[in-house]
Amino acid sequence: MFKKFLKKYWLIFVFALIINIPIVIMGTIRTNKDITIKGDCQNINGFIDIESDYNESGSFSSIYVVDFEKSTILQNLICSNIKEADITDLNLNVNNLNDFERYEAGQIQKNSSISKAIIVAYEKAKINNDNIYIDYEFKGLKVTYYSKKSALRISDLIIKVNDTGLDVGSISFKKKLIDELYDNDNLDSFTILRNGSLITYNEEEIDYYNFNAYEIFDINYETITPSLSLKSTNVGGPSGGLLQTLSIYNRLTSFDYTNDLKIAGTGTINLSGNVGEIGGIKQKIYTAYDDNIDVFLCPASNYDEALIAYNNLKNKEKMALVKISNFTDAINYLEGLND
Repeated sequence: MFKKFLKKYWLIFVFALIINIPIVIMGTIRTNKDITIKGDCQNINGFIDIESDYNESGSFSSIYVVDFEKSTILQNLICSNIKEADITDLNLNVNNLNDFERYEAGQIQKNSSISKAIIVAYEKAKINNDNIYIDYEFKGLKVTYYSKKSALRISDLIIKVNDTGLDVGSISFKKKLIDELYDNDNLDSFTILRNGSLITYNEEEIDYYNFNAYEIFDINYETITPSLSLKSTNVGGPSGGLLQTLSIYNRLTSFDYTNDLKIAGTGTINLSGNVGEIGGIKQKIYTAYDDNIDVFLCPASNYDEALIAYNNLKNKEKMALVKISNFTDAINYLEGLND
């Protein structure tokens, strides 16, 4: 039966193979390219819940983009015809990380970002409210990137340099700022915690100037007031820090900073409230516009690039683009909307 069917329709089978085999090949061969396309807005109330009596008339949303590292030939071909997409050469320094390690690194960055957002928001809000309380401890720096020759691994927790504990007040996620604490000619040892065991490496073993790590905090969720709980999310990275901080702060104060508007944006946050640069700003502008966002808060360091994408919008007047350098800038702007 099959032989008769094949004999009758063999030309169709051959034609189908001629068409589909190249598509399969192009869809499986990966390149040293990185593709960034539009993502979506994520209401922060959906994954950070606070037991508070204060309600929001509008919303705060972070924005994520979709990234294809080592994209396939077919993906490159398709996305080359999408004006909102960017195709760039892959940073070869990350080629030693597999897909799972990149995902794990993104989750570390996200968790560090959320912790800093909680700390900044509660510390700012408790200035005018004695009932707000937060207790936290800095644990160290968790590795999110290591070079091929490094002995480090993703999730290693750096807890000491030269047998001295790290001080969160003097460092940031950029590990090179450890130089502010120590003479970099005298970096003898780094103590890390890996799977419950302490390991010590020297500067050369970890390839000191070629790794990244993010701050890790232990927040006491049993005593934090008002109580706060987190829901899991697969979105990774640190770029939601500013909007996460604003959303939490807004639910700790009587003034509603949303002003009945859909507010979104991007930018990292540190414990001083400074807003840092992020990637994929063009795609985030387009994503916010398509989601009918009213106000887009943009890091000052990304503003010039964001403005180019913003000026290409068909009806840019419907979404305000606001340059933000720190948490106070954002609060002052949002307060002014109520005047």
